[in-house]
Amino acid sequence: MTEKSHIKYKICLLGDGAVGKTSLIRRFVLDLFDDSYIQTIGTKISKKDIKLVLPKEDREILIQFIIWDIMGHHKAEALNPIYFKHTAGGLIVSDTTRIETLYSLSDWVDLLFKESGKVPLLFLGNKKDKEGEFGFNELKEKASEFGAPAFMTSAKTGENVEAVFETLGTMLFQEQ
Repeated sequence: MTEKSHIKYKICLLGDGAVGKTSLIRRFVLDLFDDSYIQTIGTKISKKDIKLVLPKEDREILIQFIIWDIMGHHKAEALNPIYFKHTAGGLIVSDTTRIETLYSLSDWVDLLFKESGKVPLLFLGNKKDKEGEFGFNELKEKASEFGAPAFMTSAKTGENVEAVFETLGTMLFQEQ
């Protein structure tokens, strides 16, 4: 008999402005993409349920992600304690077409860990569909500094978007 569980996790997407955090959420939640850029002011919250099947454990888990899209500007630091409260995990997002967004990922992780403690993370190199300034190896090296997995994603094509959230859901469940 399969055991069923229902769990809620608050997760944050962090990274510099215009790396595609909002587009990744929109692709995941609504399966839509829009090329226009609208800066997130403060934070935007979305929700989506996913079902994970863990056959080895004979379990089926319904996970509700409460997804916080945090503005991508370091001046947000004054508000961050509120944004990060009760965060279970994070997606740390860079834009493969702008190498400086890779260099700033450590700052975003430090900010999250300062407010939430060490939570599970995934590092994303978004905009994989475009000609990039860095690739998977550089992203993987950055992620390894925090013992985290790395994924190349494209909000435009949807590549790896579902996989990222499923991976984070599995990591969060296994950590409890």
